[in-house]
Amino acid sequence: MLGKFIPSQGQAVQSIQNALAADDRATAERLAHSLKGIAATVGATDLAESAGRLEQAINAEDAKEYPQLIEALTNKLGLAVAAIETYLEKHPQND
Repeated sequence: MLGKFIPSQGQAVQSIQNALAADDRATAERLAHSLKGIAATVGATDLAESAGRLEQAINAEDAKEYPQLIEALTNKLGLAVAAIETYLEKHPQND
């Protein structure tokens, strides 16, 4: 699961931003929801909570909150990716 996190979610914030820029709130909300669930599954609770806050803001059409929520989400995703990469380096997968 950890090995699949980065390929599947590493660009999630950029995808959310692209959807918002295209005024596709439904896709942005779905992407934030997916990130929230997958982050929770791998134990990245701070990331999951941050994604959940962005998901709620998108649902509420609270666009003034997007920039700070996206910045926080970007930071937390970066931390999660770094932690997962470190873990995977120390614990190689035998697929």
